[in-house]
Amino acid sequence: MAGARAAVDGVRFVLSEPRLRWLAAVPMAVHAALLAGLVWAGVTYAVHPLGETLSGQVPSLPPWLGGALSAVAHVTARVLVLGCALVGAVVTGTVLCDPFYDLLSERTEQLLLGRSVDGPMTVGSVLSGMVREAGAAAFRFTLWAMGALVLGLLSLTPAVVVAGPLSFAWTWLFAAWEYFARSFSRHGLGALGGLRAAGANKAVLLGFGAVASVLSLFPFTAPFLVVGATQAYLALAARGEAPSRLSGVDAERLRQVLAGGPGFDAGRPAPERPIPCSHPPASPAPCSPESDCSAVTS
Repeated sequence: MAGARAAVDGVRFVLSEPRLRWLAAVPMAVHAALLAGLVWAGVTYAVHPLGETLSGQVPSLPPWLGGALSAVAHVTARVLVLGCALVGAVVTGTVLCDPFYDLLSERTEQLLLGRSVDGPMTVGSVLSGMVREAGAAAFRFTLWAMGALVLGLLSLTPAVVVAGPLSFAWTWLFAAWEYFARSFSRHGLGALGGLRAAGANKAVLLGFGAVASVLSLFPFTAPFLVVGATQAYLALAARGEAPSRLSGVDAERLRQVLAGGPGFDAGRPAPERPIPCSHPPASPAPCSPESDCSAVTS
């Protein structure tokens, strides 16, 4: 249940922190525009032509049958268009919004650690990040598809009793890895390192992925899941259960902030670290024979 709570905690953390809300609003607006555009294109270029085609066939059928077929076809076409638009908006928006997701993940880590973790942002770094994310997503999708193919073949045999639940677990694991990937990358874990980290913490990732696989069907939830995955990863890293670049001071701080594990009571950012004074405190002035030193010594 820890991973599932972590997925939901991202919503609370984003809504409670103004410095995250505006970053989350941008990809949400992009996803909304993509969804609206894809729905419009589907209705214009798929549903309406289908209606015109059916209108030419309906007169040759009895009125009641033609009307029923036309209604069923229109409803089915609209449902398919909406489903395809949702998937298209999620996939396309994930690549286009990668810079904002990186910023969300970095800013979340910065708030929890109380120090800066991001590097300089340039046009080149943004473009390279989008290319890197597209390549990493292709790697994860290929790996998922290979496992899904094997499990699909097993489902045609008596092993279907095992293959069915494993198919869900396999999808949940990769759905979670999709959102943990930014933290993995920022802490120096490559594709294989991320795979090992996901396998070592599969219970957390499976719980997270079970919730994320449902929420990610709605384009507006991705920013919350990115933040939730960052919190969960940092909690695992602070306990030494995932490799990271955290210092001992960082790990101790996170153990205090994220008391209990991934996603657990992390709704508020940690207070900023105090800036150490570069000058030693001034010592009290020596007492002169004429002064009253009782206030100093008391």
